[in-house]
Amino acid sequence: MVQLLGGTSVYYRGEKTTSVSLLQIRVKNSGNQPILEDDYSEPLSFSFSPNTRLADVAITASEPPNIKMAISQTSGYKAESTPGLLNPDDVVTIRFVVIGASNEDLVEDFQVGGRIAGVGKIEISSSKQRFPAAELIAAMVGVVVASAMNFLIAGPVRRLVGRALGALREKSIREKSQSIFRDTFSDFAGWQLLGEGMVSHSKEQQYIGAYSLKKSDHGDPNGGFRKIKETGENIDRGFVFSGRIYSPSVRDAGPADRLAIEDSNNNGYGFNVNLTAKRVVIERRDNGIYGQLMKAENLELLQDQWYKFEFYVRTDGRLILWIADSSGKRIKKLSTSNDQYSMFDRIAVRGGAPYYVDDLSIDPIETEADA
Repeated sequence: MVQLLGGTSVYYRGEKTTSVSLLQIRVKNSGNQPILEDDYSEPLSFSFSPNTRLADVAITASEPPNIKMAISQTSGYKAESTPGLLNPDDVVTIRFVVIGASNEDLVEDFQVGGRIAGVGKIEISSSKQRFPAAELIAAMVGVVVASAMNFLIAGPVRRLVGRALGALREKSIREKSQSIFRDTFSDFAGWQLLGEGMVSHSKEQQYIGAYSLKKSDHGDPNGGFRKIKETGENIDRGFVFSGRIYSPSVRDAGPADRLAIEDSNNNGYGFNVNLTAKRVVIERRDNGIYGQLMKAENLELLQDQWYKFEFYVRTDGRLILWIADSSGKRIKKLSTSNDQYSMFDRIAVRGGAPYYVDDLSIDPIETEADA
C-alpha cells in the first residue's frame, strides 16, 4: 500500500475511503487445445473477502482482441465471467478495484472458481509486478492513491490421453528457463531491411496485442532482420525458435513464408512454408541464399489463420521443425541433420509477400527430448 501523508484523503468516484486497491489478473489457456463455450459447466468466478467491497470490475484487454468474454459483479465482493472461447495461449486481462483491503489481505483472500471439461485444476501463480501511478490514474477515474498486483491464472491445461506431454512442452520450457529472445511487436525497435525487401509495423493482422510484423514487396532473399541480442552477441545451438505466421491466401510476390536463424554473414538455418504448393522445407542459408535440406509434401491448408512453428536447432546437429495449426495442434514434423553452422546472431524474415509474423521467441532446449 502507498502510505499517505498527514491530511491526505483517498477518493474513489467521489467516495472517501481509507484504502483503494487495484488487482489485475490474466486468464490464459496454457494448454494445446481450445476451451469451447460448451466446456464450461460452471463459469469462472472471482471473490474477495466479505469484509471488502468490489467497487469496479472490467475486462481491459484480450490477446487476440476478438475474444468474446464479459464479466459482471454478482455481489458486493464477487464477480463472474461469461463462458468464452479460449484458444491455446489466448489471454484475457481483468481489472478489479477493491475498497477496504490492504494489498496483503487482498491477495490472501482472493479466490478463483469454476469448472471446465478436461481441466482438473485452475492454477494460479502470482507476480509482484507493480503498476506506475500514472497508469493507475489513467485506468481509474477518480482514484487519487492506489496500488496493484498482477495475477496470472496459468491454466487450464487439457489433460487428454496421449497429449498430456505435448500440451505441457511449451509451458515447461518457458517456466524452467528464461527466454533468450521475445518480440510481440508492441514496438518495432531493432528491425532492419534486407536487400530490396520491406518489413513494417502493421495493424492489419495481429496475434498478440495490436501489431505484428508485415513482410511485403520483393520476394526471397529480400526481407528484414533483427539482432537476437541488443549487444550483437552470438548464441550457440541448443534452442527452439518459435512464433506465429499469418499467410493470406492472396499474395503479391510469391507464396512462401520463410524465416531463418543466421549469423552476421547470413549463414544459418530456416524453413520455407509454401501453402499454395502445400509443401514445407527445412533450408540452409549460405550468405543469405537458400539450399534445401529436407522437403515434405501434403501440408494441410493453413492460409488465413495464425499457424504456429517450432524450429529446434539442437547441439547434436539435428534440425527439427514442427508446424501446428491455429489451435496449436501439431500437424507436420520434419527432421534432418546439419552441423555446418553453430553460432547465430539474428532472425531473418524473407520469402514471398505479403505475410505477417507475431509472438517470436527463442528459448533454450532443456533436454533433447523436448523436440
